[in-house]
Amino acid sequence: DILLLGGLGNMGYRADVWRWSPYRCTLLPGLDPLEAARIELECSFRCEPSPRHGQWKRLPDAPWAPRQEHAALWTSSGLLLLGGRTDNGFANDVWRWTSSGDFCSLAWQGTWQLLTAAAAWPPRHGHAVIGFTPPGAEFPETVLVLGGFGGEPERPKVE
Repeated sequence: DILLLGGLGNMGYRADVWRWSPYRCTLLPGLDPLEAARIELECSFRCEPSPRHGQWKRLPDAPWAPRQEHAALWTSSGLLLLGGRTDNGFANDVWRWTSSGDFCSLAWQGTWQLLTAAAAWPPRHGHAVIGFTPPGAEFPETVLVLGGFGGEPERPKVE
C-alpha cells in the first residue's frame, strides 16, 4: 500500500490522508481497470485484486497541523511523519501512524499518535529521512534526518 499525506492545495496546507491499495472495489465489476483507478475505493462494494491499477481510499484527516514539505518513512514501529512547514512556521514534531485489521476495517484506516511535539533537531521543511534496517529485521529501526530548510521563517516577499 501507499500513503499520501497532506501537502499544499488550492486552499492552503492540507492534513488529508489517502491510502492506495492493490484492489478494485466498485459497483461496476465490468468497468475498465484504468477507469476504476480514477474512482475512490468503496469498501461497501465487492473487491477483487488489482495490483496493476488499484484504487485510492480517503482516510480520516490526520490530527497533525496541515503541512507541506514534511518527510515520512515506514519503520518497524509504523509510518513516521517528521516536521514540515505549517501555518505556524516550521515544525519538528514527530507522529506515528499504525494500521492493522482486515482490509477496509476501521483498524485498517489506521491511527495517529504524537511521539514528540518538539524533537531534538531544529524545526525544518524540505528535509529527507533515511531508515536503516538491521540484519534480520524487515523494516528500518534507526532514522537519520538530513538537510532541509530551517531557521527564521521565509518572508512572503522580497524586501
